[in-house]
Amino acid sequence: IELRPVAPTTETWKWDLQTIPVRIIPVEQHV
Repeated sequence: IELRPVAPTTETWKWDLQTIPVRIIPVEQHV
């Protein structure tokens, strides 16, 4: 899981938060 704030903006955090769950869902299903 990659959780690193690239920019000090909320827009970047929103994108990261949306990308994290989307990537975790398929990974958990495969396991």
